[in-house]
Amino acid sequence: MAVDDERRITAGPRRENIIAALSRELDPRDTLSAASRLDELIVTPTPRPMIVSGDIDGLVSASMLRQAAPTWDAVALIVKSGMVYLHPDVVGGLNLADCFGVDVYSTYIPNVSNHVALWGGKKAGGSAEALAAAQAYDTEVIARSKSTLLATPSLWAGIEGSYGEAGKRYRAAGYRYPLGTAQVLLAMLEVTGRSPKLFDREYLPWLIANCDGGLKTIRDYPHNVPMWWGCLAAAVGPASISEQIYQVAATQRPTEFVDTVNRLRAEGHLVAGSPAGHLDDSWNLRTQSLTDIAPVVRWISSLSGWPDPFRGGAENLAKWTPVQLTKAGKLLTSGLPAGASTDERVEKYKAHLRASLDAVHTNFAFFDQSQRLGWVAPWDTAQQPTAGDLPDALQPTRGLFETEESIADADPGQVVI
Repeated sequence: MAVDDERRITAGPRRENIIAALSRELDPRDTLSAASRLDELIVTPTPRPMIVSGDIDGLVSASMLRQAAPTWDAVALIVKSGMVYLHPDVVGGLNLADCFGVDVYSTYIPNVSNHVALWGGKKAGGSAEALAAAQAYDTEVIARSKSTLLATPSLWAGIEGSYGEAGKRYRAAGYRYPLGTAQVLLAMLEVTGRSPKLFDREYLPWLIANCDGGLKTIRDYPHNVPMWWGCLAAAVGPASISEQIYQVAATQRPTEFVDTVNRLRAEGHLVAGSPAGHLDDSWNLRTQSLTDIAPVVRWISSLSGWPDPFRGGAENLAKWTPVQLTKAGKLLTSGLPAGASTDERVEKYKAHLRASLDAVHTNFAFFDQSQRLGWVAPWDTAQQPTAGDLPDALQPTRGLFETEESIADADPGQVVI
């Protein structure tokens, strides 16, 4: 069957699934909805330290969230190089369960993100035991989402991370939530009456719309992006900022964003520290180094009036302590990991699923030409909550036990955030 035919066949079920998921989780009248649960965390007097991803989506989202929750501030910054920068206050220890993740997904840290969370129905390597472990993994993720806010739309919609291609499965990862964390966070804040103000109309709407490449993907993936984005805007309302942001993307002229990029570059031509020098032509950070992050955070604050999200201010990030995240791994969804026997391969597979449940950040993503589940273990001084017993299907069997150390990559490489 042709790809276009598969997209047409699945369009109806996909649309119905998206509408149901967003209607449920963005309903401020339902105390169990994700939007209401985020609002409850915000009004709770105890402030939450934030763990933030170091890309433009994470920076915009963290700034937006701090204007709604002024007592929350970022104390940990995870960048793609596999480094976490820690504020001096938390170098000696940070209770992760007390934190809030921004564009960072973990099953035990309340968070808002755009990541794919569930394995789905694929039987890895044709193994019934592996499928039982995957089903137990998904059940555990869903159970944790009931007690810990995991505000990620692909989880709400039951997207199956093991199926990388779109195909005929309407919940395949090819049909995942395709936008940034900023767009869904904006929607959650709007429906609960915590809408941010957009003082600037020249750059800020474009910046929010383009988080995670929305201005390009709405053209490149017309079978998926407009459906999600239009439904997200509709769930908030026709007069919402979310609707305005969607219209910016949906009605853009071919060179309109390019003109905006060039206008920013011209505006900063004679200005030291201009943000244009730290952003590429798609308004992604040129690097995720502190020399690029700090001036871009200043620019976001100057456009929006939102507070700097970092404890002590982004200008002091150079005083933070860099810590290499040394334990990370990836599990290809195309089959079982390599091993001397089928039993060993299944045990390694289960060990990756357990490591994902223990990770400070984990997600399914298409990277290096393959669909995979990636995970990153916390740094040594981080304090993890005590987890309950995992389902039997995830437990080691046959006397074989693989540890995080034994399945971790020798060279962790980039962290997909």
